[in-house]
Amino acid sequence: MFAVESAPPRRRALFGSFTQMGSGLGAFMTSGAFSLLGLLGDEAVMAWAWRVPFLASAVLIVVGLLIRHQLPETEAFTEEVATFFSAYGADALQLSTTTIANAGMGASVIAVVCTPIAAIVADRYGVRAVTLVGLVLHLVVAVPIFLLLSHGTALTFYLACSLGMFVSTIAYATIGTLVAGWYPAGVRQTGVSLTYQLTGVLGGLVPASAQSLSIASSNGWTLVLVLFVVMSAISLFAVAIRRTPSQLVTDPEGATA
Repeated sequence: MFAVESAPPRRRALFGSFTQMGSGLGAFMTSGAFSLLGLLGDEAVMAWAWRVPFLASAVLIVVGLLIRHQLPETEAFTEEVATFFSAYGADALQLSTTTIANAGMGASVIAVVCTPIAAIVADRYGVRAVTLVGLVLHLVVAVPIFLLLSHGTALTFYLACSLGMFVSTIAYATIGTLVAGWYPAGVRQTGVSLTYQLTGVLGGLVPASAQSLSIASSNGWTLVLVLFVVMSAISLFAVAIRRTPSQLVTDPEGATA
């Protein structure tokens, strides 16, 4: 929200995407850490090495707190699909830890590269329009992603992760700016925070639910595909029916955020 409110009017989606890039960078660092640890062997990773990235993350927490402490209030105010892929790759496809981590790294690079590109397009053609395109693409690629997974090879696993991350990034890159524009400045901090916290709680149930559905169908993916499609359709419907002008984003003439 700080980035969006402080950005130039015609660059709010781009500035807002910088925060969204943190997800891709975080996933890249996590996958990279486990990829390196995988060189020690699966036995060492399961025995003790898995603790190393978690201990190292304490440094990032301190850095984040220091950065937040230095941030003034903004002028306007004066103010989890990837997790299932990892579990499915290990349990159902029997892929190695290193293969799964490398796939995660590759997908994360796509997120980091595509996030600002999607945001630049959104600044040109409209935040809401780009978000809708990303959500529609979720429905388009749903079956191909799971068909790729079903082949069970490292290559098709890489492709499935990359395709899933690509379409997710298109919608995710702009969602921060879109949601910020739903609330007036006086309640924006509360509105955005409440939205993210609620979706975080509900979204946190998705990987476990997907894994349970997969186990219930003997490591099959049909029920998980249904869950993916239903969630994508609900998201698409929610964004499509909200056509009120953004209270934050200046979109191209005639567009609504």
